[in-house]
Formats: sequence, C-alpha cells, structure tokens
Amino acid sequence: MMEYIKEYKEYVITTAVAFVVGLLLALSRGIFQEKEIDMIIIIISDAFFIPGVLLICIGLIVYASNEGLFLSISYGFKAIGRTITAKRDEKLMDEKYHEYYARQIQKKTKCKHFLIVGVVFVVISLLFVIVYFNVA
Repeated sequence: MMEYIKEYKEYVITTAVAFVVGLLLALSRGIFQEKEIDMIIIIISDAFFIPGVLLICIGLIVYASNEGLFLSISYGFKAIGRTITAKRDEKLMDEKYHEYYARQIQKKTKCKHFLIVGVVFVVISLLFVIVYFNVA
C-alpha cells in the first residue's frame, strides 16, 4: 500500500486537498442543517464542482508555464531588476532571450495530476446534477 501511495503521491495529495476544500465549502453552505434532499444534492455538487474547476485552472496555468508562455514576461522583469539593482552578474547581464528560454524551458513542473483530479471532480459533480434532476 505504501508503494502505491509513494508512486501516486501527487494524486493523493491533490485529491486530499480537493476533498478538504469541498468539505469546507459544504460546511459553509450548512449541509448538516439542510433538511431538503434536493438542496443537499446541490451543495454536494457544488462541493465537487468548485475544487474541480480550480484544479483544472491550476493545471492549465502550470501547463502554459511549462510551454514557455510566461518566459518573456519573466525575462523582461529580471532584466529590469538587474539594471535597477546592484546585482550585476556579467554572465546573466549578457544573456540573450533565446539563451534564457533554452535554459528555462528545461524546468518543467508536473501538471497532469491537477488536470486529472480536477476532471474527475467535475464529472462527479455532473453526476450529482443528473441525480438532482431525476429526484426533483
């Protein structure tokens, strides 16, 4: 069991955080005080949908960053910062954008777990919406 958790650590942590966020959302909406079943289903659906969409958005931003979307902005701010401050490393001062891009594009962050867990949460939310329309 521990090998399984170590292998899929990102998925386990992401799912646990999403469940906690969903639980906090459900508690803030008063799920345990609600008496009507249709309102309970709506609250549960929201508790899965909101963390799911947030995870998908985070995953897409990380993916865009991995593809170099923000590198030009980062390069520009670092160049401005180097000219303003006294931190003048000659190697970095002479670095051109294509050199910076080649160096930075190798640094990739995993984003697949955000997307997969987010999609699963949105699908679970959609299942609760289907149940809601069949119950109501």
